[in-house]
Amino acid sequence: GIAKKKGLIHTSPYEEFKFKYVPGEREVLDNQELLSLFNLYKTEFINVGGKTLPLPPDHKEVLRRFLFSCVTGIRLSDTHHITVDNVANNQLTFKVAKGFYRSAKIQKIPLSTVALKLIEGRKGKLFNKITDQHINQLLKFIAGWAGISKVLSFHVSRGTFATQYLRMGGD
Repeated sequence: GIAKKKGLIHTSPYEEFKFKYVPGEREVLDNQELLSLFNLYKTEFINVGGKTLPLPPDHKEVLRRFLFSCVTGIRLSDTHHITVDNVANNQLTFKVAKGFYRSAKIQKIPLSTVALKLIEGRKGKLFNKITDQHINQLLKFIAGWAGISKVLSFHVSRGTFATQYLRMGGD
């Protein structure tokens, strides 16, 4: 494309290839599943082998981060570096950590009452340091405790946000 237009090459090495669109299937949470996760977060207890136990702190932190993304659409990579300084006037403003424009693009996300509640009282970084892999591992346990049979990964939160946004009339 661009190299050919600029005269850097005469023919594209990809002219012989044919590409076919294959629609992907993404998991998203429905309203009931999302409500189950919020209820788990609020109650702070889980049932394991017939015993009621407190939700482990690292699981609660992952659930809080996941739910925040469900209501804001924020990427996992961005949750690693946002701080309370990025929040002002019920809006989250930060530089995007991923993608082509990561060095220049500023993201501004209005924060709902629910989103603000999830980060209330935080100091410094909004979320504790946990690796992406560990977050996705803990989400599998969280899903089971919430009675969700879908395979949860952090990316499900972004699809859930998008679906909810469209359902509520967003464009």
